[in-house]
Amino acid sequence: MTSREEYRQQQFAAENQQSYEEPITPHQSHWKTVISLAVCLWVLLVSFWLYRTILSKEFAAEEVKQTVVADQLNQEVDNVLANYAVPRSVLTKRESVKLARQAVKDVYDNQAINLDMSTVTDRLESSVSSLTGNYGVDVSSIAGSSLNALTNQLNSAVNQRLNTQQVKTFTKQLHIAKIVDMAALAISGILTIVLLLSALLKRNLMPIISWALSFVSLLAAGSIMVSGSVAKQVSRAVPDFSSSIISVWSDVAQFGWHLVILTVALAAACWVARIVVACRHGSRG
Repeated sequence: MTSREEYRQQQFAAENQQSYEEPITPHQSHWKTVISLAVCLWVLLVSFWLYRTILSKEFAAEEVKQTVVADQLNQEVDNVLANYAVPRSVLTKRESVKLARQAVKDVYDNQAINLDMSTVTDRLESSVSSLTGNYGVDVSSIAGSSLNALTNQLNSAVNQRLNTQQVKTFTKQLHIAKIVDMAALAISGILTIVLLLSALLKRNLMPIISWALSFVSLLAAGSIMVSGSVAKQVSRAVPDFSSSIISVWSDVAQFGWHLVILTVALAAACWVARIVVACRHGSRG
C-alpha cells in the first residue's frame, strides 16, 4: 500500500513533469498572439524583400543590364545626335549600359536624370584628331571650344528628352513607395519584437513562434506566386518590355524564394527543438 509520503512524491513528480511538457498547439487564448505575430513577420518579410529588390538602387542598376533600357537610351542619344549632324551609334554597348545605370540611380535618388555626354564628344574629337593629324592640323586649335559647346548642348538635349513627365511621375511614386516600405519595415519589426517578448514572458514562446513561422512561410510563398501572376499580366500589357519584365521578375522572385526557404528552415528548427525537449522530459519522467 502506498504511504502518504510516497503519494506526495508521486504527485509532485507528475506535476513537475506536466509543467515541462509543452503542448503541441498553443492554448486557445494564445492563438491571437500567433496570428498577430504571423502577420507582423509576413509584413516584415515582404517589406525586406521589396527593400532589397525592386526598391533597391543597387539591384535596379544591376538589372538594367538585362533590359532594353540601355538600347532605348542609345536610341534616344542617336535621335539627339541626328539633330546636330553627328554620326549615330557613337556609343558602345558598355557605355550605353553605364549611362542607363546612372539614369536609374538618379531616379532612385529622387533626382532628375543628369547624364554626362562628354564620352560622345571625346570620341568625336579623337576621330577628328586622327583624321586631321595626317595633314598636320591640330584639332584643338580649331574645334576645342566648339566641342565643349556641343557637349553642353548634348547634355541638355539628352537629359531634357529623358526627363519626361512619365519619368518624373514614376520618380515621385518610387520615392513614396520607398518611404512606405521603410515605415512598414520599422513598424512590423517593432511589433514583432514586442510580441516575441510578450510570448517569452508568458513562457509560451516556442509554440507561438513555431506556428507563426509556419504560417509566414505559407503566406510568403503565396505572395510570391500571386505577384508572379501579376508580373505576367503586366508583361502581356506592354509587349515591348515583356522580356525585360519577366527577366527582372525572375531575379526578384529568386530572392523571395530564398527568404521563404530561410523561414521554413527556422520553423523546422523550432519544431525539432520542441520535439527534442519534449522527448527529453518524457524520458526523465
